[in-house]
Amino acid sequence: TYGVYRIAPDVSSDELFHQSEEALLFCMAAEPLSVDVNGQTYPMAHYDTLYIPMGTSYRIHNGTGEIGSLVVCRAPAENRHPVFHAVWSEVCNNEARIRHLDGKDVFLMFDVSEGADKLMAGYTIYEPHTRAWPPHNHTDQEEIYLFTQGRGSIEVYADEKSKTFVHGMETMDAA
Repeated sequence: TYGVYRIAPDVSSDELFHQSEEALLFCMAAEPLSVDVNGQTYPMAHYDTLYIPMGTSYRIHNGTGEIGSLVVCRAPAENRHPVFHAVWSEVCNNEARIRHLDGKDVFLMFDVSEGADKLMAGYTIYEPHTRAWPPHNHTDQEEIYLFTQGRGSIEVYADEKSKTFVHGMETMDAA
C-alpha cells in the first residue's frame, strides 16, 4: 500500500502501528521531521528513508512551522527485521550505494542487503527525455513508483501480452 502522512505544524502524530506489515517512510518535507521508534529518535530530512519492522509502533513529530509530509509504503511481512535509517545527504555521496546506468542514477536507500521481507527502496533520477529500459519486474518484492519531481509516463502490466495501463504522472503521483 501507499499513502502520505501529513503532519500539521508543531504536532506529533498518534502512535502508528502495522500489525503484520513492514513499512518504509520517505521524507518529502522541506523542513526536517523526526520519527520515534522503540525509544530512539530518527531525524528525517528531505529524501531520508526509514524502515519500520512489522509490529513496531512509531510516532511522527513535526516541530516546524510548515505541514510535514512523509510517504509510507507497506507490504505484508512474516519476519521482524531491524530498523534501518538511510540519510539522503550520505547516500547521495556514497558511490557504493549509487548505480550509474544509461540515462539515470539509482540511489540505493534500502537495498536487498538490508533486512526486509518484501520492501526495498531507491531513488532513480533520470536525465531529461530518457526512460527505463528494458521493461522489468520484481516478483519477490512489492513495487511502487513515486514521482517525487517532474512528470512523465509509466507503463504497468502483468506481462507483455496484457499491456493495459499507461499513465501520465505528475509530482507526488504513485503507481
